[in-house]
Amino acid sequence: MEDFTNEQIQQYQSIIDNTNAGEYELNILFNSIWESITPTTFGKQFKENYEKGFFSNITHLTIRTDNHNLYKIS
Repeated sequence: MEDFTNEQIQQYQSIIDNTNAGEYELNILFNSIWESITPTTFGKQFKENYEKGFFSNITHLTIRTDNHNLYKIS
C-alpha cells in the first residue's frame, strides 16, 4: 500500500496534535474527516504509515476483537 502524501500526513498529524490525550479508535480520532475517506483502506494505510514513523505523539496499543486498532495520544 502507498504512503500518505505529505499533505495527508500534515493534516492527520494536525488532528492528532489537536486531540486531547486518551485512547482512540481511528473512527473517533478522525471523526471530522471520516465521511471523506474509505475506512478499511484508511485504517490499514494509517497503520502502515504509523509503523514507518510518519506520526508523532501517538502509540498503537492493540487490535480489538472487532479488528479495530486502538491508539493512544500522549
